[in-house]
This record gives sequence, structure tokens and C-alpha cells, in this order.
Amino acid sequence: MVVEHRKTCTLIKKRASNSNQLYIVGHSSSVTAVNAERGGVEPLNLTTYFNVPVPVCFYCPDGHTLLLNSGFVVGGLHRLPPVIDTYYVGSRVRDHFVWPPHFTFHGVGRVSPYTSRKKLEDAVAYNDDIGFDVAMVERQEKVRLSDLLRDIASAHCYHSVHALFCRTF
Repeated sequence: MVVEHRKTCTLIKKRASNSNQLYIVGHSSSVTAVNAERGGVEPLNLTTYFNVPVPVCFYCPDGHTLLLNSGFVVGGLHRLPPVIDTYYVGSRVRDHFVWPPHFTFHGVGRVSPYTSRKKLEDAVAYNDDIGFDVAMVERQEKVRLSDLLRDIASAHCYHSVHALFCRTF
């Protein structure tokens, strides 16, 4: 297993070579929603929308919550739900802040991003049929999806990125 720390995220890979697909695991809220919480609404302009540098698949409609155990998907125990939206290279999409995952365990409650990463590493190691790499924001701050995708695209050539997070605003 290979763990690669990037500027915006941590990549977890079964092998040193890249897969064709990347699954981004975490929590999310729109850039507009976060700015509104701080007392002002950011206008809908280039700071809230961006053109995707790689095809991105979303599993819930914009403005909705994704009900999915992403750890079980990574481990191969659950299948992905149907893709709701696919954006191809150059398509314009609402930007979101991606936050670190805080998995919840029975009897323990929510755990830290570090523990969540360790559980994702275990899931990648467990899944013998894994055909994707996993990315997650690990530090305790939000990262724009646009920045995360640009960072990853600058170093790796994925054919598709799967967003395993909510798209609430």
C-alpha cells in the first residue's frame, strides 16, 4: 500500500502505480453556504463555480445529502449507488468545500480524520478487487474541490473521479 501526502489531500493506493479512478471520501458544503454562515453571501461567480479538469461523478443531486457508508464501498462490502451527475472535462460545476471524514463507529462515536484515514487504509488493504485510489482531506480545515482536483490532476492522470460526499448548500 502507498500513502501519498499531497498539498490538498492524502491519497491511499493499493499499488505504487495509479489506478484509472479516484474516489474522494469526506464531507462537503458549498462555498456559498459557508460564506453565508459567516455573514455574507458570496456572489455566484468564478469563486463558486469552476471548470472541472477531470471527469467527476456525483452520487447525489446538487444541494442534497449522500446517504452512503463510504468505508464499506472502499472495502468492497457495498456497491456504489447510481451516478446522478457526471461532469466532463471543462464542464462548469458548483465548487464545494471538502472536509475530512469523521467516521462513526458503534460504541465509539465519531473518530478523528487520522483514525478515519487508518480505517480507509485497512479497507483498501482488505479489498483484493479494488480498482481505484482513494483521496481524503486529512487536515482539520476545508479544501475547495476545485483546488483538490487541480492538485491531483497536476500529478496524476485519472480517467474519472468519484465524489463520495454530500453536495449540500
